[in-house]
Amino acid sequence: MAHQDTKKTCRRSPSPSSSSDKTACLKDGTDDPFAAPPALEAQLKRSGASETHLVAFQHGLWGDSTNLHYLANQLYKAHTGVCVLLIKSNEGSFTYDGVELCGKRCADEVLSATSLIENLGVRVSKFSFLGYSLGGLITRYAAGILWSAGYFKERIMMSYTSFATPHLGATPSTSPVWRTVQETAAVNFLGQTGDDMTFIPPANAQKPILERLADESSVYYKALSGFRKRTLYANVVNDRIVPFYTAYITDEDPFADISAVELEFSPTNPSLVVSHRPTTAAPPPSTNTLTHIASYTGIGLLMLAASPVVAGVLAVSGYRAASSRKRVSALTTATIATEHESVEETQTEDGDTSFPRTTSATGELALEAAEDTLGAMVENPDGLDMDSWSGNRDGALGSHEQPVTTKVPLDEREKLAVSLNKLSWRKYMARMRHRRSHAAIVVRERRWEDDGRDVVMHWVGEFEV
Repeated sequence: MAHQDTKKTCRRSPSPSSSSDKTACLKDGTDDPFAAPPALEAQLKRSGASETHLVAFQHGLWGDSTNLHYLANQLYKAHTGVCVLLIKSNEGSFTYDGVELCGKRCADEVLSATSLIENLGVRVSKFSFLGYSLGGLITRYAAGILWSAGYFKERIMMSYTSFATPHLGATPSTSPVWRTVQETAAVNFLGQTGDDMTFIPPANAQKPILERLADESSVYYKALSGFRKRTLYANVVNDRIVPFYTAYITDEDPFADISAVELEFSPTNPSLVVSHRPTTAAPPPSTNTLTHIASYTGIGLLMLAASPVVAGVLAVSGYRAASSRKRVSALTTATIATEHESVEETQTEDGDTSFPRTTSATGELALEAAEDTLGAMVENPDGLDMDSWSGNRDGALGSHEQPVTTKVPLDEREKLAVSLNKLSWRKYMARMRHRRSHAAIVVRERRWEDDGRDVVMHWVGEFEV
C-alpha cells in the first residue's frame, strides 16, 4: 500500500502529557495517537535502515486492533528502529475461537508481514510480542508456532510483554455453586475461549491449552523462555475481567481488601505501585450478612434495569459462541503447531465480526457492556467494594506491619504459576484511578489517556530496540 506523505506541523495534544511526551505528534506527521499507525511500507521509509525490529501487537477478547493504536503509536513515535504490526485476523467474534486458532492466525500474520518487509529489501533482525488481555495468551501460542517454524533461528527474540493477561485462566471461586455459574457462563457465552479459560481441553488434545503453554517441555514454553526480556503489567484493583493474581502470575492477592492497604507509588511514575502495607487508618466497619444481601440486591436491581442490554449481550455472545464452535470444528487444529493454513481460510464462515467492535464510540460501549456482563457473572463475589482505597501518591510511608495477603485457591492452576515463575519476569503493579482499569491500562480509548498514559509511557521507556 502506497503511503501518501503529508506535510504537517506537529501541534500540542489537547490532553495533558507526561514529562517524557510533550507532544502527541508522530514522526511521520500524524498527530493523533489514536489513529492507525502508518502502513509497513511507510514505516520502513521513515527508518531508511537495512534492518528493523518488528513488534507485533495482539488485542484481547471481543476487541480489535484499534484497542492498541495508542500503545503502538507511542512506541513508533519514540523509537525509529521499530516497525509496528497490529494483528487484525482475530478481530471481533473470532476471539471466541480459542487460544490455539487465534494464535495460529497471529503467527500467520507475522510471517506474512515479515515476507512483505523482507521483499522490500529490509531484514527483520529482531522481534517482539505485546499481548493485551487474551492477546497475551494468543501471542504465547503464536511464539511457539514461530519457534517450530524456525522463524527465530536468524532473528533475535527481544521481548514479550503482557498487559492484564489471564495467564492462570479465569477467576476460581471457593463456592461450588458460584464456580459452576462461572464455568457455565464461560463455556456457553465464550466458545472455545471459554473452555480454554476454565481448563476444558479441546477435542484434539488431552491437556487444556493453558497447561500446554506452561509445560516446560513444550515449544510454547521454550519460545517464551527464548525472549531476552519478559514483562507483565497487572491491575491491582478494578479489573473485573482479569484480576490481579492471574495477570501477575501469583497465588496471593494483597489487594483483596484494598481499603486495608496503603500503596506506595513510584516517585517517577504515579501509576505504578512499588510497595504495599496494611493501612494505619482505622479499619472500616465489618460487612455483615445483611450488608452483603443489600449489596447483592443493589446489583440485582442494576442488572434488572439494564436487562435489555444484558439480554442483548448474552444473546449475541451465545450466537457468536455457537458460530465459533462450528467454525473451529470445521478446521483441523491437531497439527496447528506445524501446519499453516491461510488466515483467509479461517474466516470463510460466519465472517461478520461487527459485534463487539471498538472502531467507534458505539463499538466501545458494546465492548464495555460485554465486559460488564461477563464481569458480573464470573468475578468473585467476595470483593464488592472496588472503589474504596488508601493510597499515598507522594510515596511517603509511616510505620506499618507486614503486608496482609489473601491466598487465591489456584487448584490445578498452581503448577502453571510455579512453571511460569521459573522464568525471569519484570512485573509491574498498576493502579488505575478509574473503575474500568482493564480498558485504561492500555489507553484503549481517548477518555482513558489521563489514567493510563503513565503506564504506557513506562513500557515505551523500558523498551529495548
